[in-house]
Amino acid sequence: MDANLRYGATSGAIFEVGRGYGSTKGAPSEWTRLAVAVWGDREQGAPSVGATAWNLDELKRLVAQVAHLVGERPAYGSSVESAVLHPGINAVITGDRIAGLLGELHPASPIWRDEPRILLAEVAIAGLRAGRVETAQISLPPATPPVTRDVALLIPAAATVGQVVAVARSAVSRATNVELFDLFAGTPLAPGERSAGLRFTFQPSATGADDEAIAAELTALEGAVLRACGARIRGVEGQ
Repeated sequence: MDANLRYGATSGAIFEVGRGYGSTKGAPSEWTRLAVAVWGDREQGAPSVGATAWNLDELKRLVAQVAHLVGERPAYGSSVESAVLHPGINAVITGDRIAGLLGELHPASPIWRDEPRILLAEVAIAGLRAGRVETAQISLPPATPPVTRDVALLIPAAATVGQVVAVARSAVSRATNVELFDLFAGTPLAPGERSAGLRFTFQPSATGADDEAIAAELTALEGAVLRACGARIRGVEGQ
C-alpha cells in the first residue's frame, strides 16, 4: 500500500487473506482472516455527480457485502483503543459468524497522511479458510411474493448509520430483511448529516391479513429512530 501511494495511486482498494495468531485461555490459536485497505475515491465523479470517497460508512458497507455471502449481518460496537486504528474513528465488528475491527489508520503510523485518508479492516469469517462458503439450504418459495418498502431517513452527525439500522431491525420486527441501499452526504445537507435509504422486505400472508400490522410498524419506526438517534424519516415508498 505504501508503494501504491508513493507512486501516485491516490485511490485504491487492496485485500489479503492470511493467518491470524493469538492466545486463547493461555493456549496458542490461529485463524484465517481477511484484511482490507482502502483510500481515496470509491467511485470516480462525473460531470453531474461528485466522486464518492471511502469513509467508515462505505467500508462498513463493503464488510456487510462480504458477510452476506455467509448469511451474516455484522453489528458494530463502540470504538476501541488501538495502536493501529485512529482513536474514535474505528469500530468492533461482531456477529455469529464474523468478528473483527475496522477504522481509519492511526495518525502515529509512519504511512499516515492527511490526504488521502487510509481505512483498514480485518475480519475473521466462518468458511473463509475453506475458500468457499458453506452449502446453502434450499427451501420452496412462499406462495405469495415478498414486498418491499423503501424508507428515506435523515441521520444527524451525532448518530451512526449502524445505530439507525439496529433500531430499524428492532422496531420493524415483521421485516425478513433490512438493508442499506443508499447513502449520501454533502450539499444540500448540513455538515455531518447523511441521507440514508433503508429497504425493508416483508413476506406477507396469502390472505393479506398482516398488511395493517406492517403499516403500523413502519409508522412506529418514525418515533423509534427519532427517540433513539435523532433521525427523521423523509419518505416511504413501496411495491
